[in-house]
Amino acid sequence: MASAPQPVAQPLEVQFERDNAQLLAHRLTFALFLSLAFVGAIGFFGWALHPASGEQLLRGFTLQVGVAAIGLGLCRLRPPPRLIQVVALLLVAHLLGRLAVDARLFASHAEHLAVWQVCLLTGAAMLLPWGGRSQAIVALVALGSFSWALSYLPPSPGTMLSALGLAAGAITSVFGARFLDQSRRSTFVQTARLHEDAEIGAALAHVGQMLSADLSRPDLLDQVNQLAVELVGCDWSGTFTWHERPRGYRLGSSFGLRADARTELAMLDFPSEVSPLLRVLEPHHLVEVGGEDHERLVPPHLRRRFEMGSTLFAPLHRGTELTGVLVCAFRDPRRRFTERERRLALGIAHATAIAHQNAILIRDLTAASRLKSDFVATISHELRTPLNIILGYTDLLGIGEFGDLLPAQREVLATTRRSAQQLFELVSSTLNLNRMDTGRESVELDVTDLDELLAEVVSESQPLIGAGVRLAYSNHLDSRMVVIDRVKLKTIVKNLIGNALKFTDHGSVELLAHASHGQMIIEVRDTGIGIPQEQLPVIFEMFRQVDASPTRRHDGVGLGLYIVKRLVDLLGGSILVASELGVGSTFTLTLPLTTAGYRIAS
Repeated sequence: MASAPQPVAQPLEVQFERDNAQLLAHRLTFALFLSLAFVGAIGFFGWALHPASGEQLLRGFTLQVGVAAIGLGLCRLRPPPRLIQVVALLLVAHLLGRLAVDARLFASHAEHLAVWQVCLLTGAAMLLPWGGRSQAIVALVALGSFSWALSYLPPSPGTMLSALGLAAGAITSVFGARFLDQSRRSTFVQTARLHEDAEIGAALAHVGQMLSADLSRPDLLDQVNQLAVELVGCDWSGTFTWHERPRGYRLGSSFGLRADARTELAMLDFPSEVSPLLRVLEPHHLVEVGGEDHERLVPPHLRRRFEMGSTLFAPLHRGTELTGVLVCAFRDPRRRFTERERRLALGIAHATAIAHQNAILIRDLTAASRLKSDFVATISHELRTPLNIILGYTDLLGIGEFGDLLPAQREVLATTRRSAQQLFELVSSTLNLNRMDTGRESVELDVTDLDELLAEVVSESQPLIGAGVRLAYSNHLDSRMVVIDRVKLKTIVKNLIGNALKFTDHGSVELLAHASHGQMIIEVRDTGIGIPQEQLPVIFEMFRQVDASPTRRHDGVGLGLYIVKRLVDLLGGSILVASELGVGSTFTLTLPLTTAGYRIAS
């Protein structure tokens, strides 16, 4: 389900003013308590120096407490930003005026009043984030109250210098407040943009993760439109993709659009030749439609019919070719997309274009792979038929069915049969590999006579036995009958025996079967050339051969052991190899053992 529409993002200026007002209210509270402390201290020392002024000082302090209480109350009520600024101005102006009144009351010198007011102006500029304009107002209040108090203060030689000092402090405080405000504003904008970039980056990363999770699923574009509605916050979203027949862009999916509008829109085709909007779409550029100034791009009746109040069109490009369009729309024509929403829509469109293109590539590659597999399967079947005939007639010639052969003829016939047998095994391996790659290989368990299977493998491997090599087998299982996929087990054992005979020039190849810990163990031992230790981890890889040089002595393309490993995995077993150069190799096959009637115990 789509999440609730996100609130409309406010411009940065509005956000800054709102946050600045909250900061001003917070600091104003601190400033009020600080001013009460200072006014109380001034009143105490004034009463100590002028006891007769105690009543006036008490009234002044009481007035200050009342003003501070009103200011604190207003700050607690969270008034509008402008009202908070007005309250702050009035409170600081009151303090400046109060300083002038106290200076007149105590008959202070002008120098003292100037110092107090400069301190207050500097403190206001540093503490209160209200900018240069508000600071200029309180600076004028300070200058005005100072001028008013001069007529009541005793004359002093430093009066003129005090006035100049106050003026300099006031001007400095105004520029200081202005610079601090600009610095805060700049920092706020940069922080907000960094936060926005982080949010957009996280959202687009989520989009990319969702789209790349499974590119083959049919609802890929539906997921895109749902994400667009959730992240951009629009009312509905749709994706138009290119179709060759008929040539044009057609609605492929949508989310949030009325069912009747979706049905009607899906029946329309939009050729780029007749659509002004499609002609202006460029890579990495958005087109926002809203208002009468865009009637030439999307006719008003179409906008009304399909609830396109304010609409954003994001192109899906493959290079310079337009392959589709992502549409994000608000039903309200007065609603406008923010910069953040535009960036999100463009990012989603970019990720969608990549995912859509990859999905097409995967679909084409899958079709090509299927075609290749069908071709290989057909060719393999067609090759096996003439090879079976060649092998059959070769065997008939060998047994003298068509007359006796001379020794030279028998030698040529044996060579011909070995080559035909090698080709037959290569074709069979290719066919087996093709079945496994296409997922058409399944396990078919049945009761199998293991003795009979091993005997068949040994008998069929006789043509591969070289001079001076002995092939033997023995079965030490408690039961001859096991439950296994007979065809796959025979293929595994036959490939292992053939591999051992190929690399054994003298000595023996032994095939042993026994049980251990409820598992069936089949070992193939040979006294052949052995395998280097560094080659052992890779011998079960496809097309991997110990000697891959053009001058190698032994034939083969490196599929036998790869097929063995794939079939062993399919049967739920494991295979290990131990070898020593010049001594021989041992392949150990471990498979789950179930006998006909009971399970072999260890």
